[in-house]
Amino acid sequence: MRHKATFCVLIVLLVNQAPVFGKPITVNVRSAGAANDGSVLVTEILQATIDRVSASGGGVVLVPRGTYLTGTLYLKSDVELNLQAGAVLLGSEDPRHYKRTDPTHSPVGTAYGAVMSLLFIENQRGVRITGLGEINGQGRRVANNVLKQIADHEISDPFYGQRPFEDNRPMLVYITHSSEVTLTGITLRNAANWVSNIVKSQDVRVDGIRIESTEYWNNDGIQITDSKRVRIVNNVVNTADDGICFKSGDPDGVSEDVYIGYNTVRTSASAVKFGTSSHGVYRNIVIEHITVYDNYRSAIALEIVDGGLMENIRISDIHGVNTGNAIFIRLGDRNPTRPPGTLRNVVIQRLDVEVPLHPPDEGYPIAGPWVMVPHNRIPSSITGLPGHPVENITMEDVTIRFAGGGRRERAFLPPDSLHRVPDLPADYPEFSMFGELPAYGLFIRHARNVTLKNLRIVLGHRDYRAAILTDQVDGFRIEGLTLDGRGESVPIWLNDTRDVTVRDVNAPGSEPLIERRGRR
Repeated sequence: MRHKATFCVLIVLLVNQAPVFGKPITVNVRSAGAANDGSVLVTEILQATIDRVSASGGGVVLVPRGTYLTGTLYLKSDVELNLQAGAVLLGSEDPRHYKRTDPTHSPVGTAYGAVMSLLFIENQRGVRITGLGEINGQGRRVANNVLKQIADHEISDPFYGQRPFEDNRPMLVYITHSSEVTLTGITLRNAANWVSNIVKSQDVRVDGIRIESTEYWNNDGIQITDSKRVRIVNNVVNTADDGICFKSGDPDGVSEDVYIGYNTVRTSASAVKFGTSSHGVYRNIVIEHITVYDNYRSAIALEIVDGGLMENIRISDIHGVNTGNAIFIRLGDRNPTRPPGTLRNVVIQRLDVEVPLHPPDEGYPIAGPWVMVPHNRIPSSITGLPGHPVENITMEDVTIRFAGGGRRERAFLPPDSLHRVPDLPADYPEFSMFGELPAYGLFIRHARNVTLKNLRIVLGHRDYRAAILTDQVDGFRIEGLTLDGRGESVPIWLNDTRDVTVRDVNAPGSEPLIERRGRR
């Protein structure tokens, strides 16, 4: 009996000394010894706290008010990093304080190299970043120190486009090969590279965060790379590059079952973009209730240029003001090892975008690149390639408020000079890639089954071009078109286009309404 009692006491002692799994703990990083005045590097203390909470079975790493200077941190499964109001996780200015991920986990394939980031969530599950605090990457200062490293020959860098290569600049949050990850409430500020990237992960939610990152190049706000079941909702994004962007660097990669809704985006590039990197699949994606303002490029840009597949995309309730371009849909061919990809089954509904005469991103520290050819304002466009059309595109209840003002003395390209508009299959996809176009509202080339329902184009200033021009299109339907404002050309110009249906066109004072050339 005495031996039994002794055994029970030993068991109790062992249990009391062991971690209690299943009961989340909370550890305050101040009580763990982290200074909060931003004067000393506290990376080791923060990482030890994260590791301790993870080893206990999960819980909360609490970051109270103050500034915590740190290099790279690795978040762990079932750990919540809670940044309270007034807390700032401040990225070090020294690039040497940032670590790199496995190159095979890079965002656009192994050619991109190893990724640097302030926070890594790699091969983890159930990670949360929450609270009302801030993660500040001090991006411009970090990038300037990278420039010093290059000048001192400490690192090698191809240094193109007036900036260090992305490999040598850290992101803020990099999620890869992980699941059940949540970001909510926080502010992400001033990355030296992309702000956040979700790579080959699933069941990720980004809800109610704020991104303020206009201080340097390549500041894409939220990237989704070959990931599934992702929700991007209720966020405010202000970036010097694409706001919310899909990429795929893996021919076997798939982004699908993604929902993006109720976001506000200001960007010096495109607000919602698929591409440029587009090796894999984008499928079954819903985008709705997006407010766009002050963006240099497109409100919506859909690009397949590396042999990938895009299908079953539904976009609705987009409102844009002071926007360089409304819609850019492009199937290109810049990958010499693969045939052109496929872009099909896209529905765009209830879109209302204003395109002004002036550059729309005035006031950005890093503004959009100038188009280095003479041109008038660029229309929306849907373009494929010869023998590889964009397929099954529907635009319904769409309004484009176009400033117009196209002048012959600036750039003159009449509709019967379409041979002067190149296809440019291998060029970087961009709404301005073709230079001057012979339409002010919508240019469609190499497409099959395009339907326009209740399309309204508002022309602010008189323009010499057609409102809509099609070239080499099979299956073109207009079921309700209103043109507000008169141009100098025939409103609808159909070149080498067949299987055409045009109903309910309201274009006061325009005679004739349609000019046809080539196939009927």
